[in-house]
Amino acid sequence: MKKRFPALSRRPSALPKNAIAGIRKKGAGVTGEAVKRVIEGGDGDDDGGDEDPDIRAARDLLASLSSFEPEHVWWVLENRDLEEAQAAELGDAEEQGDELAEAMKMLRKRYVYAARRDEVWDRHARDWISTRALSFAQSHAMPIDENGHPFDAMKLLARDRQAQRVHNERYMPGVHEEIARDAGVDWLNTWTPSDVEPKPGDAKPMLDHILYLCDGRRDLAGHLTDWLAYGYQNPGKKIDYAPLIISESHGVGKDTLRLAMKRLYGPENVATVDDGAVARGRNEFMKRAQLVCVPEIMTGDRKDVANKMKPLITQEVVEIDEKNVKTYFIPNTANMLFFSNHENAAYIEDQDRRYFVIICRSKPRSAEEYDELYDYINSDRISGFAHFLATRDLSHFNPHGRAPDTPDKRVVQEATRGGWEAWLDDALESEAAPFDKHVINTRDALERINELRGPRMTVQQISGFLKKRLGEECDLDRVRMPNGKRVRCYAVREVEFFANNHEAAAQAYSSPTNFDIMRAKVRIAAE
Repeated sequence: MKKRFPALSRRPSALPKNAIAGIRKKGAGVTGEAVKRVIEGGDGDDDGGDEDPDIRAARDLLASLSSFEPEHVWWVLENRDLEEAQAAELGDAEEQGDELAEAMKMLRKRYVYAARRDEVWDRHARDWISTRALSFAQSHAMPIDENGHPFDAMKLLARDRQAQRVHNERYMPGVHEEIARDAGVDWLNTWTPSDVEPKPGDAKPMLDHILYLCDGRRDLAGHLTDWLAYGYQNPGKKIDYAPLIISESHGVGKDTLRLAMKRLYGPENVATVDDGAVARGRNEFMKRAQLVCVPEIMTGDRKDVANKMKPLITQEVVEIDEKNVKTYFIPNTANMLFFSNHENAAYIEDQDRRYFVIICRSKPRSAEEYDELYDYINSDRISGFAHFLATRDLSHFNPHGRAPDTPDKRVVQEATRGGWEAWLDDALESEAAPFDKHVINTRDALERINELRGPRMTVQQISGFLKKRLGEECDLDRVRMPNGKRVRCYAVREVEFFANNHEAAAQAYSSPTNFDIMRAKVRIAAE
């Protein structure tokens, strides 16, 4: 398993503060880069590691500090090296006084400038602020210039050769450097590693809970575990389908699975949103997430929202539309996990490959059992589940294949059709409004459905329903009416006849009563 190095901007929780000074003192003359090479195993015979005095010194240092994690030793020395490099660049400021040097040091430590946004990233707040806001926010902390005015904080940051500059933010799971270079471009990496380290231990509480959510169906539980394991083993890699876990009983512990994965990934790496956030289409929540959870999805009667879900589940890039920022595209690093209390939770097409549906019909367990599970999730014991996922054999798992076609998926499809689609089916079979004419317009049909207080639907759903039931030829396109106006029409009866006779279709739409009389006379004459 690839070595995970802690983020430089945050002290590892397992590294005591009082140990840092001792490691620095003992590591005098040893670089963080050399320590990293030893840890990664890049010091073998092939690259002359044994002859490199820096590598030998790093290896000896790690041996003498065996009570500390090697990655923690690297963290201490790498931060020291960065501080020394920054201090060496303070010469210009030091000539103007210690206060100015300290101000510049504070600014470069806290802020990163992004060219595309023309904004600065505040490491403390983990948020963007404008360059103007920076000047105002730090004016009280700036030294006074020769005219008696405080230095401009943004101008100081801009003139600082060691201040960190990037193109924009990018969420890069598994990359531990805060400023990461990709294709020659520097990016602000907003990914934060989790505090949970996978360690051999007890994974049974979570595995039992997954099996419980799957109603004891081991094949579904195994596949759900594979799905979770792939995302955990492969930070930022997409799985082209999403689990949808449904339980009409409240309190079975669907959200408990979300909490467990949030603990494993780290709270900053899991976004929890409602389906309204998806419907708005801005997708800000996709910027910094390895896992996106929707605790209550309810889009069964909203194909428009379902269509917005599709690219989030499968596409490799996603469009971000932040307020006051020009839209841009980012790599899609998030996998989606949906929950619901309703069987008509999602609009799932017949040939769908995106939803792995699991319906839990189990009843809630006792409060004591859930308390024990929560204690497990919030304790160090959860590292056993992390280790189980991190080491699970996934040679049989295809992240780009179809979602398992479960019987539960068909239940959801039927439950969804039990709404607007079943209503349209009944109207079509009984030749009732809005299908009480031979030829219709879908906008007229929608108005009639609303007058009848029918289920909520869209003109796109009506046209899609007709094409599905009657075939593509029912779409007559734009038919010229007797008054010269063109109207988009659909034949709901005698489809072949109207498809080949648009003049008759125009008469059937514009004067349905006269058309029925004419057709009746034709039939009588034929008899």
